[in-house]
Amino acid sequence: MDFCYLCHSSEVIHRFDIGHYPLLHCKACGLEWLCPQPDDAVLGEIYSSQYHENRMQSAGVGYSAMKEKTFKNILSEANIPPQATVLDVGCAEGDLLRVLQGAGHRVYGIEYSSYAAGLCAKEFGHDKIHCGELKDAPFPDIIFDAIFLMDVLEHTRDPLNVLKDVHRRLKPNGIVVLSLPNVASLSRRLMHKTWPHYLIEHLFYFSPKTIALALQQTEFRIMLQKPFNKPLSLDYLTGLLVERPERSIRFIWRSLRAVLKWFPKAMTQKLLYLPCGQMLIMAKKG
Repeated sequence: MDFCYLCHSSEVIHRFDIGHYPLLHCKACGLEWLCPQPDDAVLGEIYSSQYHENRMQSAGVGYSAMKEKTFKNILSEANIPPQATVLDVGCAEGDLLRVLQGAGHRVYGIEYSSYAAGLCAKEFGHDKIHCGELKDAPFPDIIFDAIFLMDVLEHTRDPLNVLKDVHRRLKPNGIVVLSLPNVASLSRRLMHKTWPHYLIEHLFYFSPKTIALALQQTEFRIMLQKPFNKPLSLDYLTGLLVERPERSIRFIWRSLRAVLKWFPKAMTQKLLYLPCGQMLIMAKKG
């Protein structure tokens, strides 16, 4: 691709490769993306059951508490009406659905991984969970009060079309809530190509500027945009980073993980609000 996906500028350069995939950078707007993208077979292997099991095992007993705290914090800031009809795109193992349902909302979920979708279907009902993508147009008769895309948009092949689909599925003044890596963050500038969010399955990399442009192009009005500091445990963080084979500095994480084994679990499982190079955005349908 010799022009920018978002602003259509021709000022596009090759920064470096993530795995075997070139990372392109637009000098005009700052968007970054993989081109060519990994094919479905490569992504399907990444999103196998091991993808979700590794995340849960890395955090150990603190995984559910970590997710619950994260999503309760987000829900306290989102101006969602009582007993709303809510869709979680990329619902994974259902942690956000659980928090939303506990708050009295009617919940639906979409999940690409058949393993994770199966877990959610057992808990929330097969009629409430779709295994696939938003473009499959599941739940055709339902218009939503709010749609969540938590750590999802960067995984999609066509983010603008995803946002357009979200817009169509929302009620007037409906809300979209997104979290995604911030390519303009301090951690990305300091770590360069070793930034933990540079992954083969992350196909696009936004900044506050470029996600605002994407939302404007798809007729959303931003209500909130801020750094997203998640409550994470040291066990979870180092566990994830150690398992990534493409990490050129993974020996550092292995060394840190080995040291942490000597610390009390109460310390390594403690939830800390850590800057992790992400941003949180809430926008209203225009």
